[in-house]
Amino acid sequence: MSMKGKTRKELDRILKRDEIMRAALKLFLEKGIRDTKLEEIAESVYLTKPTIYYYFKSKDHIVDALAAKGWQYLYDVAKRNYNPDNPRESFFKIVREQMNLYKTRYELLKFLFISSGYVSEYDSEGKLKEWANYKKELMEMYENLLENLVGKDRVSLVQKAIGGVIHGILNLGRPPEDKDFVNALEFLNKLIDS
Repeated sequence: MSMKGKTRKELDRILKRDEIMRAALKLFLEKGIRDTKLEEIAESVYLTKPTIYYYFKSKDHIVDALAAKGWQYLYDVAKRNYNPDNPRESFFKIVREQMNLYKTRYELLKFLFISSGYVSEYDSEGKLKEWANYKKELMEMYENLLENLVGKDRVSLVQKAIGGVIHGILNLGRPPEDKDFVNALEFLNKLIDS
């Protein structure tokens, strides 16, 4: 988000929203989304619950904002490296860059997995939410690359294996290390070549 041309008040609002999101993320990962109360988020950033409503309409809106941020990171990496004319190179470039995100944005990306069953991908008018659009387009890029690499009949199986690898990396009980990514890349290479 560009800060250029923003008033001091707008900048303060953006910074406070980011602070609230960081605090909520920490609490969501510690306690779970359902067990985290809006009051706890407010207290952790020295605000009252009514003041939180100035920044977010509800806890679900905080969840959506975090999901949008995480899925956008993953989507941007994929979009930047997507090349259907060279699916293998493109696929592994995307995977490597996304793995680097798991080092720098570990908590946020772990949150994406715990939030998936919490909120709907659709808003009250039945439209896909911003974060769900990023997720959908990301999955379509992966599907297209995988179809070219392993064939249409194996895409679903390979996607599940990739999901398992990511789930395993996020549930190591610690942030991932380089060796974890090396092992994951070796596994994916073997899977795609088989």
